Amino acid sequence: MNGQPHAAEAPAGGGFEAIREFSSRLLGLMIRPEPVAEILPGVLRLLLERAGCEAVELHFREGNRRSRWLGRWRERRSFQFEIRPPVAWRCSREEADPVDRLCDAVLLGTLDLSTPGATRGGSFRTGDATQWPASLRGRSGRMRAASPEAGVGSLSVAVIPLKAGAEAVGLLLLRDGARNAFPEEPVSFFEAVAPTVAVVLAARDAQAALGERLKELTCLYGIARLVERSSRPPEDALQKIANLLPPALQYPEAAGARIVVDGKAFASPGFGETSAKIASNLVIRGRGRGTVEVAYRERKPDADEGPFLKEERSLLDTVTRQVAFLLEDREAQESRIVLQEQLRHADRLATLGLLAASVAHEINEPLSNVLGFAELAGKCPGLPEQAAADLRKITASALDSREIVRKLLGFVRQKPQVRTLIHLNGIVEEACALFEGRCAKAGIELARDLAFGIPEIVADPIGMNQMLVNLLVNAIQAMPRGGRLTVRTWAAGGRAFVAVEDTGVGMESSVIERIFDPFFTTKGPGEGTGLGLPVARDIVQSHGGSIHVESTPGKGTRFEIRLPPDGGKEAAAGS
Repeated sequence: MNGQPHAAEAPAGGGFEAIREFSSRLLGLMIRPEPVAEILPGVLRLLLERAGCEAVELHFREGNRRSRWLGRWRERRSFQFEIRPPVAWRCSREEADPVDRLCDAVLLGTLDLSTPGATRGGSFRTGDATQWPASLRGRSGRMRAASPEAGVGSLSVAVIPLKAGAEAVGLLLLRDGARNAFPEEPVSFFEAVAPTVAVVLAARDAQAALGERLKELTCLYGIARLVERSSRPPEDALQKIANLLPPALQYPEAAGARIVVDGKAFASPGFGETSAKIASNLVIRGRGRGTVEVAYRERKPDADEGPFLKEERSLLDTVTRQVAFLLEDREAQESRIVLQEQLRHADRLATLGLLAASVAHEINEPLSNVLGFAELAGKCPGLPEQAAADLRKITASALDSREIVRKLLGFVRQKPQVRTLIHLNGIVEEACALFEGRCAKAGIELARDLAFGIPEIVADPIGMNQMLVNLLVNAIQAMPRGGRLTVRTWAAGGRAFVAVEDTGVGMESSVIERIFDPFFTTKGPGEGTGLGLPVARDIVQSHGGSIHVESTPGKGTRFEIRLPPDGGKEAAAGS
């Protein structure tokens, strides 16, 4: 026995009073509020002292695994406590350690009570493990004389089931290197004590399970409240959900969580990459958008999925579905906002259509009369120079008024487009040629940066020209003190690009949000109609393209137009 206490020195026998006294001492240790891992060393030491053997193992069922705690004597009567790696609840394979096969037989109640060493209480003891019963030897045909894992001799072995009612919830395993270390009386004593240990362990396990479920429900309740508050930005909600996950796990002090959506990560404090991690795929409308992950920074005992319980996997999958619902709901809200804006825009267009028809009818005829009479008046002989200048102003104003009506009609009434293969650079050259003289007078440098080899695109040349003219006019008006106006073209990804850049006054973000609204203008009376940019955008969109704006107050504005090579056939077909 290597000088350690023996059964003869600490007899385990005793009557009812001894059993009651020992059970009370065990109960006093086990009902303390500390976690099980903190009270077990004292429990195992008490069992070890009472049994007088070299090592005691306490096994307790957790799901489909057996948790194992070991207490043993070391040199100079020092006590050592270890948490052993859990093993499967059923490990009775042919190649398994015979002690594990024996534990299974005792736990599952399949031990043949006629086997030498079996007791009427369902326990088993042997004083010489080299004479292991044939039914428990397995493939090796004999019992190993020592357990490398426990590190103690195993000539004497006793296994006592821990039953709460009729159900075995665990077992007590006694080991000793001496022969015949466990006579019948000590085993009977521990069979009498076993129900106390079993009931307390089962109660603590139920309490722990209830605590875990309470943590999970608290987490899900918090997430449900976040999902309900639809006014919160989704980024804020995702970060809060990541912070709610770690406290719901079995070891919250070492846990972290991360939500990744479209490449953007929202992590709880202390989250780090580790192998002890499980993840759930985030799928929205059938498309993978990211993951929800939980991880431990420290090594933890194995459970159902690495260190994670099956309940924690279920929680993670539930949270992932909640995150998917949250994002899908927010995107649906954004889509509704866009649709409502489109409906308002269509309503404005309908109103403008009625207005345009009325304006065209009510104003075009008087304007024609004004132009006609002004032309006749200008031909009168001996007309004073001042009167001639005034007539020219009348003519110019009438022409401007007619142009406003024409633009209004063009905006609200889709003109039939004639699309053909065009060279974008040629359209740019034609549009720029119209403004060379005007730019020179205004002190504006007009520069062209046209790429070679741009493929032809299918487009309406008249519409493209009008779009560029509107953008050039807008740029020139933004540079009242002169500047630089640059038109660039290039091709990328099968698309053609054209950009109009100026060094003018620029725009605030609040202005950029409204520049495509009909009749919105920042110019003074008579300087703009507020229709140039909306018309340009509609022309681009009718070709299946897009227009993007970048502007900095005091530094200038850049319009970038992206055009597909096919002229937006799908867009045209849907219009």
